[in-house]
Amino acid sequence: MSTFSSTVTASDANTAQNLAETDARAQVAASLGGDVVIISSFTNTEVDATGGYTSTFTIDAEPFVAPPAVVIPPYNEFAGVDAAVAAQAATPVDTFLDPQQRAEARDAALAEASAEANAASAADPVDAANDQSLQDQEAARQFAAAQPTTSAAPVNIFLDPQQRAEAAQIAAASVPGANTVQDPQQRAAAQAQAGTMLAQRQATLEAQRKMTNNGDWRVRLSLAPSATYLYNASPPGILAPLANTGGVIFPYTPKIDINYKAEYSPYALTHSNYKGYFYQSSYTDAVNMSATFTAQDSAEATYLLAVIHFFRSVTKMFYGQDAERGAPPPLVFLTGLGQYQFSAHPCVVSSFSYSLPADVDYIRARSVNINGTNLLSRRDRQNLPTNPISSAVNRLANLFSSQGISKGAMSSPNAPATLGKNEPTYVPTKLEISLVLLPIQTRSQVSQQFSVKGFANGDLIKGGFW
Repeated sequence: MSTFSSTVTASDANTAQNLAETDARAQVAASLGGDVVIISSFTNTEVDATGGYTSTFTIDAEPFVAPPAVVIPPYNEFAGVDAAVAAQAATPVDTFLDPQQRAEARDAALAEASAEANAASAADPVDAANDQSLQDQEAARQFAAAQPTTSAAPVNIFLDPQQRAEAAQIAAASVPGANTVQDPQQRAAAQAQAGTMLAQRQATLEAQRKMTNNGDWRVRLSLAPSATYLYNASPPGILAPLANTGGVIFPYTPKIDINYKAEYSPYALTHSNYKGYFYQSSYTDAVNMSATFTAQDSAEATYLLAVIHFFRSVTKMFYGQDAERGAPPPLVFLTGLGQYQFSAHPCVVSSFSYSLPADVDYIRARSVNINGTNLLSRRDRQNLPTNPISSAVNRLANLFSSQGISKGAMSSPNAPATLGKNEPTYVPTKLEISLVLLPIQTRSQVSQQFSVKGFANGDLIKGGFW
């Protein structure tokens, strides 16, 4: 880069600036040639002692250097195809992904086994009448043939390499002497027996997985197992239905809102555009739950009544005549949705609210609807299918004949039992409830058991840490 400067004095400021710029640019052209790059330029104009104007124009410039030409090769849409084909050909093909390839592999394996069996049979003939293993094979074949063809879907034993190896071992060892069998039916029976044994193993594994996956993952709020109050008291009163389910089971998955928070306190920095923050603490905020309960019969209505009264009760402290008087409201434990969601997480009920709607039906709780009373059976009448009015005629005839009732008297059946006795309480057939739960962790748990490592890998979640 070169610097060029020119100073001109004139009676007019504009004239001085124009002349200085023209002279400086002429110096650039004379020194660097026609193609130049102007990096920067500036002018400075001052008034001298005589009242004239002195202007200085300065230019930083360097010669223009053309970039090298970029050669764009012609586009070839087939470029790299040969290399890709060669790479694909070199890549081993998993013959067990495609159904046709699996079938071909199976046929090849069976053909190889057949060839080995023929060779062995030629070297060592087998007495089919006296060989117990062949009799077992025939029994297995007859059993397989007697099964319905649509009883189960065929099991694909060629998906997992380990299962393929097991199938080969079973085919070779399940029936002694199977490889020496020359009869195609007997060989097919041996192969069917091997497939059946493998399918049974697969079914066992699947049942074990289902036993784990199909466990009761419904959301539940319950007391401590050692609690002797509320629904575990003797007698539990209207909370008795909860003792059978070990707490409140939510029949429909509730909506659960959880907030995890980290508190920071801000501080102002002098002459700074940003704030700073000091960490204070972390905690799990209140848990909000919204749930739906329904009651379609008296048993469900009784359970719903117990649920309502349980949540009323867990917001009360032990007082007055209680053996535990002075103790705060009891802890409840939230369980459900799997061990990495809620695994007996301790909490207290801070708020319970529900609304009794006006647009749904109400149903009796703690009492069957009609107490098992059949009102028709309590009427004194006789029915003859051939005569629709025979019952009325017979009753009138009996008034004066067989029953010896004088004219004007009437038969009075026993009065039906009073409907809905046992002091029923009514609950809506559909009810929405809301709960606010406060997570609880003891100081000993926090100081002696907590670690970020244990929390992050899930061990503490399984142990009930929020």
